[in-house]
Amino acid sequence: MNANYVNNPLVILGVFIFLIGVFLFVFGRKWFLFRLLLGDISMISQMFYGTILSIIGLILLYMSGRFN
Repeated sequence: MNANYVNNPLVILGVFIFLIGVFLFVFGRKWFLFRLLLGDISMISQMFYGTILSIIGLILLYMSGRFN
C-alpha cells in the first residue's frame, strides 16, 4: 500500500552496516563507545575497518536493487 516502507532485509542490513562503517571512519577516534568496543587500535586501522564495512554495506544495497 505505502511505498515508503522497506521490507527487503538486504536493504535494512546494507544501510545498517554502511552506517556503522561511516561512524567508524568518521567518529572512531572521538567516541568513547567505539574506543571501548574496538580496544585501543590505531586510527589507520579504524579507518580501514570503517571503509571495509562501508563497502560491504554498499555492496548489499547494490545487490538489493536500490541503485536501479
